[in-house]
Amino acid sequence: MSSEAVIRHNRSFTKTAALCLALLGFLLLSTPLAVSAEQYFGDFAYVTNAAGVIITRYIADGYTVGIPSTINGLPVTSIGNYAFMSRFNLRSVSIPDSVTSIGGAVFQECPKLSSVTIPNSVTNMGWGMFAYCTGLSSITIGTNVTSIGDITFLGCYSLSTITIPNSVTSIGDRAFQGCSRLNDVTVGNSVTNIGLNAFEDCTSLTGVYFQGNAPSIGDGVFANDDNATIYYREGTTGWGATYGGRPTVMEYSGSGGITSPANGSTLSSSCATFSWDAIAGATRYALWVGTSPGGYDLYPVFVDGLTRTFTGLPTNGSNIYVRLWAQISGTWHVADNHAYTAALDTGNTTRVATNDHWLIEAPNVVFNSSRTTIITDGGTWTIIGNCTFGNYPSLSNNAAWVVGPGSVWSNSGFLDLNTGGNALTIANSGQVYDTTGIIRTLSSVTVTDPGSIWNNSGDLYVGTNSCDARLVIANGAQVLAANAFIGSGSGISNNSVLVTGTGSSLILSNSLTAGYGTITLNSGTVVVNQLYLTNNTSSVMNFNGGVLQTGGSTVSNGVAFAVGDGVHSATLDLFGGAHGFADGLFINTSASLIGTGSITGSITNAGVIAPGDSIGVITDTGDLSLLGGAMMSMELGGTNTWLYDQFDVSGALNFGGTLSVSLVNGFTPQAGDRFDLFDFGSGAGAFGSLNLPALDPSLYWNTNLLYSTGVIEVDLATARVLSPAPGSTNNSASVTFTWDTGVGASQYALWVGSASNSYDLHALLVGTNLSRTLSLPVDGRALYVRLWSCLYGNWEYNDYSYRAFNAVKARFTGLGNGATFGSANVTLTWDAGAGASQYALWVGSSAGGHDLYAAVEGANLSRALTGLPTDGRRLYVRLWSLINGTWKQNDYMFTAYTAPTTRAEMISPTNGTVLVSNPVTLN
Repeated sequence: MSSEAVIRHNRSFTKTAALCLALLGFLLLSTPLAVSAEQYFGDFAYVTNAAGVIITRYIADGYTVGIPSTINGLPVTSIGNYAFMSRFNLRSVSIPDSVTSIGGAVFQECPKLSSVTIPNSVTNMGWGMFAYCTGLSSITIGTNVTSIGDITFLGCYSLSTITIPNSVTSIGDRAFQGCSRLNDVTVGNSVTNIGLNAFEDCTSLTGVYFQGNAPSIGDGVFANDDNATIYYREGTTGWGATYGGRPTVMEYSGSGGITSPANGSTLSSSCATFSWDAIAGATRYALWVGTSPGGYDLYPVFVDGLTRTFTGLPTNGSNIYVRLWAQISGTWHVADNHAYTAALDTGNTTRVATNDHWLIEAPNVVFNSSRTTIITDGGTWTIIGNCTFGNYPSLSNNAAWVVGPGSVWSNSGFLDLNTGGNALTIANSGQVYDTTGIIRTLSSVTVTDPGSIWNNSGDLYVGTNSCDARLVIANGAQVLAANAFIGSGSGISNNSVLVTGTGSSLILSNSLTAGYGTITLNSGTVVVNQLYLTNNTSSVMNFNGGVLQTGGSTVSNGVAFAVGDGVHSATLDLFGGAHGFADGLFINTSASLIGTGSITGSITNAGVIAPGDSIGVITDTGDLSLLGGAMMSMELGGTNTWLYDQFDVSGALNFGGTLSVSLVNGFTPQAGDRFDLFDFGSGAGAFGSLNLPALDPSLYWNTNLLYSTGVIEVDLATARVLSPAPGSTNNSASVTFTWDTGVGASQYALWVGSASNSYDLHALLVGTNLSRTLSLPVDGRALYVRLWSCLYGNWEYNDYSYRAFNAVKARFTGLGNGATFGSANVTLTWDAGAGASQYALWVGSSAGGHDLYAAVEGANLSRALTGLPTDGRRLYVRLWSLINGTWKQNDYMFTAYTAPTTRAEMISPTNGTVLVSNPVTLN
């Protein structure tokens, strides 16, 4: 079976089903060297060979994992297939440079894994290595990796950018399929082949930058990537106006380019002048200035000279990207790309920079009014105690910046941004640590850029007895806490949390509560153990996009809980537990409900419901309505109930949209397999379309019970008898059998026998006919029928059993056997019997004789006989019944009428009188 067939049965994007089926045919990471039995070291299972240690399994469930470089003195050289598969809590992993080979699906379905570096020692990355690592936002691939395997990053929708090093020569089938937030890709100069659908459904892709000649590509490499542009280097070959269906732009590689500010430098203010050398042949230039590579959200301008000044640039220490375009001979070429760090707004400033490591030991550190603190360029500031920005309302407008890799601010106590416009910005991989974080009235915290972290070991308060407190998590940054309270206390309003940008995350080990406040999730991820929105309309969550992962939910704020804004991708991922939606749950278009758990409240689905992070069950005590564009995505990994997805509804299930069923874990359905996908109190409607997995040609999906019991079954594709009903009793000797066509049957045959697997009564090849009338026994025997179907050259059959019709000969009614006729004229009547087509009558003076009468009576049920003997003799009557072509009789005996024999009597003269005359008249 081809990978095309097994990964995608239709155009639907099906998470783990695509991965697991694509892995069929691959073996575990193997080596020609003999290996030991499995052993254990800490949280790892491993085997050894002559080359060293192969990690086979991670047997714990930790958040942060460091793989050892040696075990018992042997180097760790390999990580085996599936070693970390489905570790749902894994957030980071460190791979030592002793490792040279990483197997297939090693980190498959680790949804919280966010950043990984593949060391330069690694030469082999296995297939499906990070498939469905939905939280993976950053990946660095070592410079000695030679290939990106099939489905390596399938469904990693948090990835925004990736650089494929020059060592890589091939990119496998579907390697980045479904990375819907992937913005730009740099492809090294050694890549010669890109597989089927490698970047399909990367719908945010804007730029693919090739450093070498055009590789050969498979079909659908950039399918559905409608905004992507292909950039190639001047002097490389194989390019046309389009590549893989996308437009191409040549990047200028001659002399000239941006000369100032220097690439990688920090801008000095919100105003910056960019200058460049003349490009040979260029008649005009353009500058794009944006907050992402290749972006132009800040400025897109045309320039006729060699310089341009921009004002109003960000001053928050974030990344700024500048692209210079040159128009040469009417064609626009990318001439240069630079990246900068935005300026930091300063004033009454304390700066902690390179090689500065400040330590303050005080129970309470208070910032005065309008004080700015900048921790940058790897500086560190440690406070042993609590820290407050503006301890009184008059001590306000303080600001702190923690910017750049290695820049860290640590507090052993709480960090309190008090009332009055105090602000903390954490950018460009800066990090802040404390026990409890507090943001009060008009104060704010902004955490932005990949690698930036605000880690609260305790709780986080955004607006406690406060108004207009604000937390922003953007562009791949991360905020952590035990519990978060948005608007708690009294006299409060307009407090807010915004999570936006690919890879951004708010991770809470316990609960997230919106009391008097708004949580807005545009993109990125929010992870909570319990979500509370219980303060009526004051508790608001705008779930526009991104991923919400929750182990429990209590929502009763007067409106249905909506997943997604109908435009952006949004996923509600249930980690088990109970989820109450008092006003209902709405899954919008472009949104999904996944995971496992029990839901209270009715659900309306316009998007996708896919129980489980692989296999799982979702229950709902309310109703489920599936709208026309909705999809139910169900996975089958076996026939036991814990091996396939299920959705159980206590109320009504209103079917609609599409049912998409896929196979996982190498499962192959067999005839007789049964899957109870849905349980429901009542059902209505039907799916508009069914996308079911391909089966062996001799099998088909039987969905006859889908809308009554929620069951689909796998049956043989052989024809089935439609009538008479299997198990029934025939009502005559002539029986017409009819059957359906089956699936793919080219002709049919019919056996009828008196025993199972026999054909003593009939054995017929009936061609393409779908019916046959047969003459069968009428003695009530068991009949065995086998209907054969020729499927792709092979004869397959279904067996049925029936009861033959039990024929009954006609019998006289009225006169009983042995009766005496009352005259010479007698009318005989009889019943119809059962199965008799006509009748005959014999009357004779001896048994079996017919000297007195013999006639076929047809279908008549009576005969008037005249002139029968009246001498009292015995009369023998035989009543014949014609049954199934054979005359059968019932015999009777009657007594003929005896005629009267009375003598004449003298009536005059009376007896004994004396005769007185002669002659005498006698009467």
